[in-house]
Amino acid sequence: MSRLNYYGALGLLTWLESHIEKSRKVSGPRSLQCSHWGYVCPVDTPDGENCGLVKNLALLSWVTSEIDDHEVLRTINKLELIELGFYDIRDMNKNKKIWNVILNGKIVGGIFDWVKFVKNFKILRKKGIINKNISLFEDEVDRIIEIWSDAGRLVWPLINIQEYKNSYHIFLKLIENFKIEQNDSNGITIEKNH
Repeated sequence: MSRLNYYGALGLLTWLESHIEKSRKVSGPRSLQCSHWGYVCPVDTPDGENCGLVKNLALLSWVTSEIDDHEVLRTINKLELIELGFYDIRDMNKNKKIWNVILNGKIVGGIFDWVKFVKNFKILRKKGIINKNISLFEDEVDRIIEIWSDAGRLVWPLINIQEYKNSYHIFLKLIENFKIEQNDSNGITIEKNH
């Protein structure tokens, strides 16, 4: 890494390199994918053979560090999670009200009222009781709630303006009241009235 100046070194730390030969003339790896929105800078790429193969993180995105699973599990147990030992996972197919909760790819339990679980989880995350880099994704088709707290996920700030719909100075109030929420690509959900 070149450390000739401070800003150059910081710029190199945001590089995302593809492990594809520079001489290959395929356009797929060089193009910007729609899933990169908010995470990868659409403009900052070198000229020449490396064009599109070396991308840079967006200005406000960052890479998560690992958060202890036991700490997360202790917190979500308070949200009426039924631990895996207290119900048979095969009951999920019989009872259409049970949802499985998956933490970093492992089934940790089930819940009956998934709407209340998700709402309370997001409230605890906004209050700082649950780490801001923990993401949640609900899958209504498979009745699964996935919670991710592992390292290496790209996240970016998402401004939640639900409570400021009629305000003239939305952005200033958001800055003053610290109403900025972080999400990764799985954490983006559209609020529904249930």
